[in-house]
Amino acid sequence: MSPGESSKRPRVLEFTVDLPTDPDTVWRLLTDPAGLAEWFAPQVEGSGQPGGNLTLSWGPDIRWSTKVAAAEPGRLVRWRDDYEAYQQLPQTASPVVLEWELSPGPGGTRLRLVHSGFGEGADWDDMYDGTKAGWTFFMWHLLETVRHHLGHRRTVVFERRSS
Repeated sequence: MSPGESSKRPRVLEFTVDLPTDPDTVWRLLTDPAGLAEWFAPQVEGSGQPGGNLTLSWGPDIRWSTKVAAAEPGRLVRWRDDYEAYQQLPQTASPVVLEWELSPGPGGTRLRLVHSGFGEGADWDDMYDGTKAGWTFFMWHLLETVRHHLGHRRTVVFERRSS
């Protein structure tokens, strides 16, 4: 490593789950607001199509907006966050991007999530750690939704309590 070169790698979260269903179903769960509400945010507004914007809400205090930067049916969905969503944190050189890749997997569809663009330093630590915990839960919840609840109308409900 040359002098002045950072020894830190960019912080990236990566998750892979094998879903026992077809790519069209996984595609719907990632791009259709009603599909997203089945396993992710209870309230989803907007469009999951390329160029569309999605606003996901877990209640009045937790809202997240993202732009659908790319969507290739049955293969790829890319969300790109505007820096505005992270305005309380130091700006990063790269945008925050979530990329969902769909491919054939054992018994159905393999889904890989790569969430990148996190900044370094203590200011970003809570965001990174919280996001990692959140995606760990939501990827499990997506698997459980596919295993047990496909074809049933359902909405995710969350209770938040101070601890």
